[in-house]
Amino acid sequence: MKLPKFIAKLIGSKAAQGVVAVVVADTTKVVALLMAMPIAQVVRDDIRTIANDSYSGQQKFDIVLGNTLPALIDLLTGKGLAVAGGDVEDIARAFVQAIYNDTMSTRAGSIARRILALFGIQ
Repeated sequence: MKLPKFIAKLIGSKAAQGVVAVVVADTTKVVALLMAMPIAQVVRDDIRTIANDSYSGQQKFDIVLGNTLPALIDLLTGKGLAVAGGDVEDIARAFVQAIYNDTMSTRAGSIARRILALFGIQ
């Protein structure tokens, strides 16, 4: 058996799948959680609204982040967690980027599926 095939088979095994589930970082879990909440649709709509504007990609990201951060703070405060913008900015950045990747990026989803298939993960 060739090495790439062996590695793919090993990583695709049940034991390896368990390891994949265990090593997901807490910040990744939070982004996944947020993506399943109504705030995700607000971010999607925000991204789609400015998609064709003449701003640069970074400017668009900054605008969406600027809109997302207060909404995220309100969500967390409503759940009883007092946070400042600086406390959750990195999570907000990851959240906005993840929504963009799933909503607008033609490359991210395509390569993600290929990478997962490479390692036998569906």
